[in-house]
Amino acid sequence: MAYITESTKLARRHMKKLNKGNHIFNDRLVDGRRSVKVPGWRLPEYQSFQQMLKGAGFESEIVDLPEYRNVRRNRIHITEK
Repeated sequence: MAYITESTKLARRHMKKLNKGNHIFNDRLVDGRRSVKVPGWRLPEYQSFQQMLKGAGFESEIVDLPEYRNVRRNRIHITEK
């Protein structure tokens, strides 16, 4: 059985609240942080998710990725507790 991180649980809760997104990419970075991407989210969704994370005691950073097909893309890097 796969381990579900706390950041994934919070991202699912936020997706449901916003009614945006149906898949989460949650990758482990070399430094131990998690890199989360939700297709369909734009900067405002990541910003509100960052506030949710802060309220839950997580540190996070929104990262801009290079544009792809003229669409700005973001991810959020999260330090798990």
